[in-house]
Amino acid sequence: MRKRKMRRVRVVLIILACLFVGGIGIGCAQSVTSVILVNRLGDDDVFRINDSVCTLAEAKIYLTNLQDQYEDIYGSDMWQTKCGDMTIEDYLKKTVIAQMAQIKSMALFSKEYSIELTDEEKNTVNQAAEEYYGSLSEAEIEYMGVTKQDISNAYTDYLLASKVYSSLTTETNTEVSDDEARIITVQQIVINKYTLDASGNKVAFSDAEKQEAYNKAAGVLEKAQNGEDFTNLAENYSDNETTELSLSRGKLEETVEKVVFDLENDEISDIIETEDSYYIFRCINSYDIEATDANKEVIIEQRKAKAFDEVYEVFVEGLVSEFNEECWNSVALGDNGTEVNTVNFFDTYNQHFEN
Repeated sequence: MRKRKMRRVRVVLIILACLFVGGIGIGCAQSVTSVILVNRLGDDDVFRINDSVCTLAEAKIYLTNLQDQYEDIYGSDMWQTKCGDMTIEDYLKKTVIAQMAQIKSMALFSKEYSIELTDEEKNTVNQAAEEYYGSLSEAEIEYMGVTKQDISNAYTDYLLASKVYSSLTTETNTEVSDDEARIITVQQIVINKYTLDASGNKVAFSDAEKQEAYNKAAGVLEKAQNGEDFTNLAENYSDNETTELSLSRGKLEETVEKVVFDLENDEISDIIETEDSYYIFRCINSYDIEATDANKEVIIEQRKAKAFDEVYEVFVEGLVSEFNEECWNSVALGDNGTEVNTVNFFDTYNQHFEN
């Protein structure tokens, strides 16, 4: 059960990251066309992009669903834990606002390009909104301050954003060769040519030390070529704790990639030198079929995202935004009580709209 919920969190975030790649960042570290901190918004309006307003109720739908999914896994006392230079609470709130801003701006985009919901889609939106609203307890409705219309509006904008994305990516080339997407599995032994100072900065070896490192790598390679267990050699000699990894193209330096992707199963490479280290690789699987098929989908989505971004970024440059900082700052995670644990907003959407 816990694993299923963890996957759901990841799926939601991946979908949003893939769908909404351009966007306006309101009050977060993304490109902002215009942020105006004024009082023209209502007390319960979080932000406005042109004439499209995101209400606190709409924002809380997203925030509460994601919040409760995280709390199911990590507990409710994690929100003030530091994540870089901010707390996890700050991070999630900024993420939700960025996502909502992107959804709202894409809904505006749909008007510019006459992308609308069909009558059937409108009916389905109403069904989904009624189903999700009906799943909420009185405590959840009160905490989020939502009506069935708020939920319908949220599903409408989400669906419009999906249709905009689909419309702008229909011409994307979806042909991906096996070699372009190929995933291989290798073991590695890494002998570094540097040390770290007290601050964690790399300090390059002297020429004599580099020669000593090379001699060490040569000795390890000879052992491997003579049949000694590569896993044991990696554990005993490698300067990198990661001894086995799956790789796609573009993850290694070009000179290293060329050698590694030419290895056959069980073949061991010669010593490969980079600026920082000496590498020895052993190929475990030169073509992971299942992982390669999955990587093809990733490559296609990356192409779509690029095609979408080229058009969408031009559109958002002309949008103007206002942000009600006081309203959003008043929301604190962890204050929704044990009776608020709704997590199926996105599941309900997927059940009605995903093929």
